[in-house]
Formats: sequence, C-alpha cells, structure tokens
Amino acid sequence: MSGLKNITNPTLKPIIKSSIKSSIKGYKIFGPDYICRGYKYSDANTFHGAIELTRAGFHFAKTPQLCLYYYRHDPANTYAEVEAVGDIISGSIISVTNRLNIVKRLSYDEFADVLGYHYVKTPTGYIRYQRKNDVRHGFYEERAGATFTRMHYTNGLRNGIAKKTSGAITEISYYLNDALIERTTYEHGKITKHYNVFKCFKN
Repeated sequence: MSGLKNITNPTLKPIIKSSIKSSIKGYKIFGPDYICRGYKYSDANTFHGAIELTRAGFHFAKTPQLCLYYYRHDPANTYAEVEAVGDIISGSIISVTNRLNIVKRLSYDEFADVLGYHYVKTPTGYIRYQRKNDVRHGFYEERAGATFTRMHYTNGLRNGIAKKTSGAITEISYYLNDALIERTTYEHGKITKHYNVFKCFKN
C-alpha cells in the first residue's frame, strides 16, 4: 500500500498486536496493473527476508475499509481479496506477511460492494454513497465533470458538504438536521463569501 509516510501521524501509528505464523484473509488496493511500491503482484507472492510492519514485506488490511488509509477508491487502482499464509505481523491498521496470495481479483464496482457502497454511473461521472437502515448514512459523493461533491449524512439528514472544482475547494457547508447553518465559498484559495445563521458577509 502507498502513503506509508502517513504512519508517522500519531493517530495512524500502528500498534503491534501479534506476530504469528498462520493464515489470515484480507484485502489490498494496488496501483494500476496490480503494482504496489514497484512490485507487480502475481497470484502467489513470496518475500525473501525479514518482514517489518510498514517497512518490509507484503502489506494488506484485514478489512476493505482499512485499505482506504493508504489508497483511494479510484477507478485507476486495482483491487483484490488476499490471504496471508506465512509469517504475519498485525498492527491496528495494516498487517504484513512474507507470503501473500491473491484469492480473487476485484473490479472497482466489486470493491465498492465489499465496502458497502452504493454506486451509480452517470453520463458525466458517478454517484457513490452509503446507507444504513435503508436511508443515507455516512458519506455521499458525486462527480460531474470537473466538480466533485462530498456530503455527509446521519440517518438521512445532511450535516456537511464540501465541493471541489478541478481539485480546488470551492464551497464548504454545514447542516444541522438538514438545515443549512454555515456556508463558506472560495475562489483561488481565498474566502469570497461566508454565511451562518448569525451573520452574512462578503469580502
């Protein structure tokens, strides 16, 4: 998995839970064509040498959600259900092994199903969201051309929205029980307008 420099963040620092020789199933997100950190994975992979969490060996996550600490759920990436069958060191976020087998290669949509995402393709992009008890709960993402919108719901009610255009944040909004309480708009990284229930001003 990429982004291992993030492990220096105290909130992401792995806690060694166990060092065993066994078999554990999990998930892994790769870059394009099943390549991760310069190594192209086959169905069966063996690492020769001592393994070390975040430093040496084949890394994987025990749940698909934990994979997202290091890789985005992106159509350019590749995905797999994996099984560690050798020496294993497990941390709070990722695990590492010297023998990792690809059990099943997953498409972008299949990995979305594993994550519990609902995914809808549109003519200009996609809509992706989570549900709980048959209502939207968690994130909601919509991409249409260069505009990307990410919302957060709690039991069907909005409580936050962020919009990006061409990679730059253009708007952040906060809601309480689906009612808008604050909104900030940006242009070229600077605030152009700010609104909340108490005041409204424009720079």
